[in-house]
Amino acid sequence: MKHLEIGGSTIARTINCPAWVNRSKTTIRKPAGEAANLGNLLHDAMENYYSNGETFEAQIARCLKYADIILTDEHLPILNKMVSATEEVLDKYNITIILCEPFVELIKDFAGGSIDMLGVSEDGKTAITLDYKTGRAPVKAKDNDQLRFYTLCATRDSKTSDMLKDVDTYVGAIVQPHVHGYTADVFEFDKEQLKSFSEVVNKAIVDTKAKKPKALAGTHCMYCPRASFCPEKRTQAKTAYLFNNKDKAALSQAVTLAKDLKGWCNQVIADAEFFMGEGAKIDGFKLVHGRSVRKWANSDIAEKELIDVLGESAYIKKMCSPTQAIVALKKLGIDLDYYDEIIDKPLGKITLVEEDDPREEINTEFINKNLNNFLTTKTK
Repeated sequence: MKHLEIGGSTIARTINCPAWVNRSKTTIRKPAGEAANLGNLLHDAMENYYSNGETFEAQIARCLKYADIILTDEHLPILNKMVSATEEVLDKYNITIILCEPFVELIKDFAGGSIDMLGVSEDGKTAITLDYKTGRAPVKAKDNDQLRFYTLCATRDSKTSDMLKDVDTYVGAIVQPHVHGYTADVFEFDKEQLKSFSEVVNKAIVDTKAKKPKALAGTHCMYCPRASFCPEKRTQAKTAYLFNNKDKAALSQAVTLAKDLKGWCNQVIADAEFFMGEGAKIDGFKLVHGRSVRKWANSDIAEKELIDVLGESAYIKKMCSPTQAIVALKKLGIDLDYYDEIIDKPLGKITLVEEDDPREEINTEFINKNLNNFLTTKTK
């Protein structure tokens, strides 16, 4: 997959902090992690499904692989949710023409990227830009810079501009099964809104070429290759010491900053571990091996030896999980209604999220009157 300096995943960062482009050129890029590799594997499976008509079972049979991760039956639940969400949005907007992974450019060899799916309705009046997200951190479609950027690129690139020439309604869709389940999160915008966004993008691109481009820290810093070394990010971190949480407004500001800096802190530690693993020395720190567990050096030999000595006691029977059972039952064509009744899905851990998160808010009441007063009355 070809990567340009400015792409869909970095356009929000470019708009807010044009300085990152030049700063990152001297930074060593770390290899992708397991989560990113899994995401790429699932993306490939979806592309094969829609571009080639290849079933997931067929892809599993031929051991579809990305990096060192192989597609298995365990991936079917999330893939089936992705298909269901995709089909729902395609049907809703009567999309009859689709392209998977078209590579579109706003500026040749500098700004652009690959769209997971680009589609046009039967009457040519509606276009959809769809993006798959396989992580658990919620991603919203509304005013999503990545979706709008890819749409803008598609309207400008000669490979796709003709199929969009009659479009008057654009749709951005996020398919994120861990957050939205079997449905897609969508956002509609028109030509005027796309034009306004194009002006913002053009200014940001021009600003990257400035002698002293703007540098600004914020939530857009996530995954920036230069974040660990960024002076603006360090300044932002230092402001955390200045917060005096004596009222609700101050606590809200502090929580917003804390959630942003939490990701940055994890990124700094990950970068330090990577660079030290490559031979760099960081004063005051060293690398050690964490806790490990015993495993068989050769499971085949171990199995033979233990069966001879322990017999059936060499094995421990374990019931499959509800998810594994559902996949197996579906293959047998068995009705799942009865089994749904014997499956319990407990509520997840209470988590603090932004107010526009799509999950339903927990209904709570203050028990401690003093705490209630503290959070609703500003301290003088």
